Amino acid sequence: MAKKKDASKPPVRKAHSLAHIEALRSRRTSTIDRSMTQPSRFTCVNIAVAAVVLLIAMAVSFAYSMGEFRSIKEFNMQGSRILTGIYGAEDFEIVDDIMFISSDYRDFLKLELGKPLEQRIAETTKQGCIYTASLADLKRARDDPTVQGSDVYRPLNTIGFTQPDFHPHGLGVFKAENGSFVIMVVNHRRDGEFVEVFRLDGPDSTDLIFKTSLRHPEFVALNDVSPVNSSSHCRDNHVSLLHIVPRLLVVSIVRDFCLELFC
Repeated sequence: MAKKKDASKPPVRKAHSLAHIEALRSRRTSTIDRSMTQPSRFTCVNIAVAAVVLLIAMAVSFAYSMGEFRSIKEFNMQGSRILTGIYGAEDFEIVDDIMFISSDYRDFLKLELGKPLEQRIAETTKQGCIYTASLADLKRARDDPTVQGSDVYRPLNTIGFTQPDFHPHGLGVFKAENGSFVIMVVNHRRDGEFVEVFRLDGPDSTDLIFKTSLRHPEFVALNDVSPVNSSSHCRDNHVSLLHIVPRLLVVSIVRDFCLELFC
């Protein structure tokens, strides 16, 4: 005789089957959730590669805008010669047949990990200088190979300038009505960026008389200065390179990285 099923016992096999199905469903759901919330390794690599390529493109664009890939062609170089005697000549301006030249040993511009620019400036022992040279002497040196740079360039002595740092960059010259020259020069100091104002009493003088120092909150990585008159007014251009990545992005997009100030 066949045994009757005991209705009081639960369907054990069916219950286990339902629990197993629910567990599989829950595991599958959690796997899908993790895949949606966590980026894959392939995606992270793509993002990293794209970021590196973008930085390289911005760096190349910045270098191009600074003229790194431009070729300089010789133009009417016959009869010219290289006249040595100045280390690190940076800028020059000619006024009344007198060439004013700024020069400096820019060792402090070499990057050193852990040393900010202000500290490197404070630690350098070499200072810059302003030179003058007459166009007549320069022409004589061009035509006479026995004339040396020391016969042409005249270093100017700073009188009354007591700051420990003198690192001239760009300079501008203005001739006053009394015949003296007002010289404004960008100076990178340990306490910031300044425009130093000097006076030269004549083309034959070698005394650069200090007048005043100009400073402005917008003076960041100053590059050049152009005096408008003999007073403290000037027109300054500066290149802000402190935040290199944002600046590279701006340069890459707008190609304009100079800020012109009128003081």
